[in-house]
Amino acid sequence: MDFITAAIVLFIFVCIIFPQLVKNRAQFYLAVASVMLIIIVYSLEWMFSGGFHTLLIFIHAVLVFAAFLLVILGTGGLSLGELTGEFKEAFDAVRKGEEKPVVVPLTGAKPVAKAPVEVPTQRFTITDPAAAAARAARQADEGSIPLE
Repeated sequence: MDFITAAIVLFIFVCIIFPQLVKNRAQFYLAVASVMLIIIVYSLEWMFSGGFHTLLIFIHAVLVFAAFLLVILGTGGLSLGELTGEFKEAFDAVRKGEEKPVVVPLTGAKPVAKAPVEVPTQRFTITDPAAAAARAARQADEGSIPLE
């Protein structure tokens, strides 16, 4: 679990260097506070043994999970309700056995409007009056449809 904590701390430093990665600052700061509590609990684990040591290991694991989740929420700009809704939709799609790939859009995200494609239109006119007269005569002679 120490590797997970190290990865979270590294990502927090990356977010400090590139603050545009953080979409929700409150959740990000909660993740930082959670990492600080992880460090405190980890140091207490070394001091105690027995049942209290086991409790501290459990608290450590819960804090690591919370920090990981808060980092995801803070950088993704989602609330916990939105994230659980997205996971529920994805889980339902997998459970129903859909074979096509499922793309889960962010809740509230609007699809990008495509620019209308303009098809060039051309208009042709017959300028030869003799050809127009010949076509009109053929249409007048063919009153019925031949059954050949």
